[in-house]
Amino acid sequence: HWEGDLVKGVRRKNQPALMTLTERTTRFEVVIKIPDYRASTCKRLLQNEIDRHPAWFKSITFDNGSEFADMTKIKGCQIYFAHP
Repeated sequence: HWEGDLVKGVRRKNQPALMTLTERTTRFEVVIKIPDYRASTCKRLLQNEIDRHPAWFKSITFDNGSEFADMTKIKGCQIYFAHP
């Protein structure tokens, strides 16, 4: 079970960012550099990571940011959103 978030420098959607995935028990960290933080880009790169390591991911919890809007379309992993 994982927690996901974005680390952004400049707050413009066309700027690069880091998607961090932290395993809740071991605190093992996966960091994915993304070229922009549009919802479609975040979804595509996360799906690539899940497809590369299908046994690692049972669930991922994100905050309610607009960059995670497409995450409900992820296959192979249950996606949750934290309540504000």
